[in-house]
Amino acid sequence: MGARQSIDMLSVLADKTKGNLTPAEQRMIDSALFELRMAFLEITQALARSAAAKSPNPAAPGKPSIVR
Repeated sequence: MGARQSIDMLSVLADKTKGNLTPAEQRMIDSALFELRMAFLEITQALARSAAAKSPNPAAPGKPSIVR
């Protein structure tokens, strides 16, 4: 939750300062946002895979589980 909020706040900062940054500053903020978003995505996907592996009898993706 905190990571997502930090990314959102940095994104708002980037939007608010658009046009007022030097090219180097703009590259730095764009790069930081990209790296943070990719790291957040990797961690989120790893957590989802871990949760799916721990759940009993997970249904195959795209196939409904059989309920009796």
